[in-house]
Amino acid sequence: MKKKYVSVLSVIMACSLLFTGCGLGKKNDKSSKKNTDKKVTSEEKTSVNTGDEDSGTEESDFSDDTIVMYIGEDNVRVSDVKVYTYFLKSKYEAFGEDIWDMKDGSSSLNSMARQELLDFILEIQVINHKAAAENVTLTADEDAEIHEKAEEYMGTISKENAEKYGITAAKLETVFSQNKIAEKMYYIYTEGAEDEVTDEKARQVSIEYIYFKTKGLSEEDANEKWVQAEKIKKKALKEKNFAEFARKYTESETIAAIVGQGSKKFGDKVIDAALSLTDNRVSSVVEGNDGCYILYCVSSNDKEATQKRKEQLIESSQKKAFKDNYQKWLSSLKIDINNSFWNSLKL
Repeated sequence: MKKKYVSVLSVIMACSLLFTGCGLGKKNDKSSKKNTDKKVTSEEKTSVNTGDEDSGTEESDFSDDTIVMYIGEDNVRVSDVKVYTYFLKSKYEAFGEDIWDMKDGSSSLNSMARQELLDFILEIQVINHKAAAENVTLTADEDAEIHEKAEEYMGTISKENAEKYGITAAKLETVFSQNKIAEKMYYIYTEGAEDEVTDEKARQVSIEYIYFKTKGLSEEDANEKWVQAEKIKKKALKEKNFAEFARKYTESETIAAIVGQGSKKFGDKVIDAALSLTDNRVSSVVEGNDGCYILYCVSSNDKEATQKRKEQLIESSQKKAFKDNYQKWLSSLKIDINNSFWNSLKL
């Protein structure tokens, strides 16, 4: 099966940005260190809760060269954040410019978006920091493709926004380059994750069934339902059209389902019974979550459903592998965050 990789953005963020990366610099401006007023370690948390509090500091109090985050010996400046801000703002305003008036409980959307922005910048920088340590770089062809993409994208940004957010083709190249490197890191550190997903683990069975509700019944009435089910099961063995037969006797609204390992709807015993059936076979009466079932196997391996499930399991395995590695990288770095700046940032 062809490997299925997901965007590195979806691994780390519940709501991914439309872009990745920002310019990194070395810690060569000691005077900027005074602007960083919050230190964060991976043991404490991976991001800073910016909240809605008013620190009395305005975003305009910080020059473009102000360092607002340290990742080990690397840093992020206000000018870098502004490029990210443009993309994030555009993403949200695709739902309407009045979206910033919305609130989720006591938190404003601006506060949540600001947190998203900070978290993402931290995460992409950690990934690129690790990539640099391992000499993961772009090929000449990839560099050329990114250069072309940056020039093309620059043409879609208005002059007003380019000036407001300090966006240049060179900045966009940095953004796209770090995105590509992060993507490469994802491929490298999820290699082999799909091997954990066996065909049997992904196999999906298409069944039809007859359901008898026993939940809430007295023991005597529940036993009577089982007796009834056994009688109907004997009849079912002789039927040529199980679906039509099932509609006559079932106590559920539906008579068909696709199930596999990990399915929760019917209960473990029903799932185990379904997985043990071969095509066109009828099960014994099986105990389920709130009743008993008679199963009929339409297909012991629904190819389309199995393929889809396998891709889901591979994706889940890849995400876990990458996130586990990311936490290790994060724990090896000293992270300093300038809370005064982040609390003053308005999208």
